[in-house]
Amino acid sequence: MNILSRTHLAAVILLCIGYCSCSQKWDDHIGLTGPELQRTLYDVIGTNSDYSAFLDLLNKSGYADELKSSKNFTVIVPTNQAIDQVKISYDFNDTSVIRSFVGYHIINSVYNVNESTDTLRVRNLRNKYVEFTQGTFDGVQAQQKTW
Repeated sequence: MNILSRTHLAAVILLCIGYCSCSQKWDDHIGLTGPELQRTLYDVIGTNSDYSAFLDLLNKSGYADELKSSKNFTVIVPTNQAIDQVKISYDFNDTSVIRSFVGYHIINSVYNVNESTDTLRVRNLRNKYVEFTQGTFDGVQAQQKTW
C-alpha cells in the first residue's frame, strides 16, 4: 500500500510539473493577457481610428455580429487610405457589394500570416479561398498588430 501511494504521489508531481511547463499557444499567438483577452475583434478594430472606414463597412455588411462573437477569425483590415483608393472600383452604396468586400477580408480561422514562408490557402466568410503568400495578402504585405 505504501509503494502504491508513493507511485501515485510521483505521478501527480510529474503531471503538475508537466502542466506548469506547457506554454499557452493562444496567449503566445496574440500576445495579450488580462482584461485585453475579453475584447472581441470588433472591439479591437473599433479602437484604431485608422480602421474607421472598414468599421463602418463592417457595420453595414452585417458581419459585425460575427466579429462580436467569441469565434476565431483572422481579419485583414484595410486602412482608411486603402479604402479611399478602392472606392472608385466599388459601389459602397450597394449592400451586396459591401458584404462581398468585407467578407473577403474575414478568414474563418486564426492564422499568423507574417511568419508564413509557404502559401496558405484559406477560406473567407464569402466561402471563397484566398491565399497568403509569404505573408502577403493580394500582394500587400500584412502588418500584424498586437492589440
